[in-house]
Amino acid sequence: MEAPREHHMVLFLTASLCMIMAVFFFVVTVYLVPFLVFGFIYEVPEVVIHLREYYESTHGYGGFLVMISIIGPFFIASVILGFIASRLTRKLEELEITPTLEPDQLGEEDTHFNWGALGPIRSELALIAAVILLLFLAEYMIVIDILD
Repeated sequence: MEAPREHHMVLFLTASLCMIMAVFFFVVTVYLVPFLVFGFIYEVPEVVIHLREYYESTHGYGGFLVMISIIGPFFIASVILGFIASRLTRKLEELEITPTLEPDQLGEEDTHFNWGALGPIRSELALIAAVILLLFLAEYMIVIDILD
């Protein structure tokens, strides 16, 4: 992604944050696949082991359903956040405008951040907030099920 102009900084930072989170969730998915699919023994977070045992004993899930239940949220989050980052980057490239005035020619009112520039990305920001909220809600529900 190319360095944005000042009025597109929020869009650029949001796209960068989404891409970093998408890569993180994808790396977590790739890290857990050998343990859950092939049964390799290595250091995985203890919550993954407890979740696997919980799904097998309480719900009677087989190996495939356990794998999907644990890896699925990470993979889906990485795909959704990657898609959002792609859309935001595309929107940033569409909005990129070359300045016609030099910074010293701008008036005092033009130097403040324009909050109206957030209009085109409100739906993307709402979708990001909804994905993060759903991930926290799913984690909360899993923790409550384990504690009961």
